[in-house]
Amino acid sequence: MLGTVPGCQIVEPTTLPKGSLPKVNANIPASILMRRPDISAKEWQLREALATVDIKRSEYYPTFNLTGALGTSSASLLALLHNPVVP
Repeated sequence: MLGTVPGCQIVEPTTLPKGSLPKVNANIPASILMRRPDISAKEWQLREALATVDIKRSEYYPTFNLTGALGTSSASLLALLHNPVVP
């Protein structure tokens, strides 16, 4: 895939190539542009940033938990609620 023999040393470029990016034709549908890896990566970075904002915004609100329990004290609590004057 890289045009070299397996095990061959691959030299990675240290700088980006100089020059301008190719111009995008205005008549290209957006679905084709979404196939470009750089545009897709930017979209996912934007989605991540928006999700992070939503998480941070939700941390401003208080949290609470509701739990239920049933035990031997439930009967005495029920009696107290029916007649709070008599112990």
